[in-house]
Amino acid sequence: MRLRRRGFACRSFGYNAVSAGLEANATRLQRYIDGLNTRSVALVGHSLGGVLALYTIVRYPLPQVKRIVMSGSPYVDSYAARRLSRTRLGRRMLGRTAHDWLELDKPRPPSRTQVGVIAGTRELGIGMLVARGLPHPHDGLICVSETRVNPMTDFISLHVCHSSMPFSSEVCDAAARFLRDGRFQDVAGQANVSVEESMTPREQR
Repeated sequence: MRLRRRGFACRSFGYNAVSAGLEANATRLQRYIDGLNTRSVALVGHSLGGVLALYTIVRYPLPQVKRIVMSGSPYVDSYAARRLSRTRLGRRMLGRTAHDWLELDKPRPPSRTQVGVIAGTRELGIGMLVARGLPHPHDGLICVSETRVNPMTDFISLHVCHSSMPFSSEVCDAAARFLRDGRFQDVAGQANVSVEESMTPREQR
């Protein structure tokens, strides 16, 4: 894991996005976080993992969660997901967690938690096939405008596509800076990383 190589103590949380709903997955994540028995936790979530992380800290009192990084996460909406959900097969592929999020009034992050948002602008991905007319700019699946959390602590757009975000050194560097400093770039424009507890919700299908 790239964050671990940058000095962070990392854990991974797996969840079933297809057959389990948003509430069920949030309950599992809440129990997982409480089970860590640490006073400070940072969550890093890609795509649906980011909105699951955000929903969980809104739904449950988790004061130990100090910061969240959401990369390519469809907070506002998802043009691609709504196009996909027009057919029965598409709805099955989309899964229950994504469906629940799309139908939800989008929650505001609690003031105790800083939220950093990373959006991709490299327009390459399957979303361009399943959702023709995907509004620009986008990362091949999620539009930049769909990632903006209200309110958010900091925002950055990087020239990466949606599927490459979890493997991108540039995304990892930005996430590490936010976990360390609560912003994506310090005054000198240099990366600063220190060790703290972090975990990554990741989607399992």
